[in-house]
Amino acid sequence: MLRWLRARAYPCPTVLLGPTPIGQGLATVEEYFAPGTYGDAFIPACRKTIATGFAELIALLRAYDGAVSSLQYFLQPSAALYPQPHGKIFNFATTSAGAEWIDDFACRARLVEHPDGAPVLGHTDWRVEHLRFQDDRIVATYDWDSLAFSAETALVGGSAHGFTADWTREGVRRIPTADDIRAYIADYEYARGRSFTKRERQSVFAACVYSIAYGARCTHSLFPNTTDWEADTWPHLLRTEGETLLAEAAS
Repeated sequence: MLRWLRARAYPCPTVLLGPTPIGQGLATVEEYFAPGTYGDAFIPACRKTIATGFAELIALLRAYDGAVSSLQYFLQPSAALYPQPHGKIFNFATTSAGAEWIDDFACRARLVEHPDGAPVLGHTDWRVEHLRFQDDRIVATYDWDSLAFSAETALVGGSAHGFTADWTREGVRRIPTADDIRAYIADYEYARGRSFTKRERQSVFAACVYSIAYGARCTHSLFPNTTDWEADTWPHLLRTEGETLLAEAAS
């Protein structure tokens, strides 16, 4: 996929060595690729650039004709409320006490999510941490193991919940507000060239709330005895703005 994108002058690293067995897993080798600078997704111009870049990427990937059915989004709806956590440090089974309110949000979000339409390819961790910028343009993109084939509404909702996050830098704000999320979705719609339908919009916000709940559940699993959550955490966002965002999904 990266070779396909590079052939179309997309700003991603060049693959030097494809997936190769190493130890008990696989490894890839990419060129050192570090143009541009870090961005601040809380600045409206940067937020718009991120949303526009996501819309442009999804539009570009519609032309890809390779095999994609195995690239399933790990947060897509399933019989279980949550997938297996993405890291071994998160243990949902042993930290369920006190997380009931988080699970309730996740459950209600899943009930109103209706991912219609043909699935599309997209980046499932599209956020400021994995992008570099120059003159209001995205000039580098990373974390391409996050490529997945899913409903556009799920991809946009997932990106909207955390497009502001950069976990590699200290002393920066990471968690958006409900207004930040609404503005990002509006920027995406503008770049897309058409608004979401009412049903699509409901699914975007439902996927967003579910993603926030998943993040809150991960955070709770690390600090299961915490009840007074600080600002700039997923549990705080869910507790303070979850109902507002869920109302957008249920309206």
